[in-house]
Amino acid sequence: MMSTAWAVIVASGKSEKFGGDHDTAFLNVAGKPVLAHVLQKYEQAPEIEGVVIVAPKERVENLRGLVHVFGFNKVRKIVAGTPQRSASVLAGLAALDENVEFVSIHDGSRPCLTSADIAETLKSARRYGSGVLVTPV
Repeated sequence: MMSTAWAVIVASGKSEKFGGDHDTAFLNVAGKPVLAHVLQKYEQAPEIEGVVIVAPKERVENLRGLVHVFGFNKVRKIVAGTPQRSASVLAGLAALDENVEFVSIHDGSRPCLTSADIAETLKSARRYGSGVLVTPV
């Protein structure tokens, strides 16, 4: 039997690279927010059963509309985060259903992952207890 895996997508911080005033996850790229590109990858990943989005509290309601418009059926919860990544990750983890065994944590402003990347990290987590996705520079 396959273990339950969800994703926590953290989209609550400001980009230091853009001067700290921009929510990178909400910038439009190729006609949709960067976060939508990330969510699409998790939507296509058969290993992922549910998704929790952690976003700035002022964006939570707008995100409900984005999820509906793009048809992201795996999004189960949208919770308010903080500018501090660690606190936002904790908020996402606290929102998980109690039966979740594995969690893929990903930055909502980093869309360059594939469904195969998600599958491989979960495969590693099931085998070794954790999996980390890295890309050579």
